[in-house]
Amino acid sequence: MILDYLASRSIDGLIISISSETNDFTSLKQLHGKGLPIVFFDRVVEEINTHKVITDNLQGVYQATQHLINNRFKRIGIIASNANLAITRSALQAICRLWNITTYR
Repeated sequence: MILDYLASRSIDGLIISISSETNDFTSLKQLHGKGLPIVFFDRVVEEINTHKVITDNLQGVYQATQHLINNRFKRIGIIASNANLAITRSALQAICRLWNITTYR
């Protein structure tokens, strides 16, 4: 894998945004476990306790949806990416909070 190659080339750290298709974080966990500093941005892996640079997606989605509701839109849909990503989960949580939905698919 490319991450193993980079680590073998003595990089000092890794700044990464996870692809929406990524479901297996084993290599990242192993590299972090070996002491490689990792900083996630945008899309993060919550299972790895490291630095993360994120925006408040929950508040952003909440405000965008509230704007649509305030302008009398009723049939509002959401197209989301991989449910394993924190960014997707926060968007869905914001929508559910607005519409008082306790579960989503």
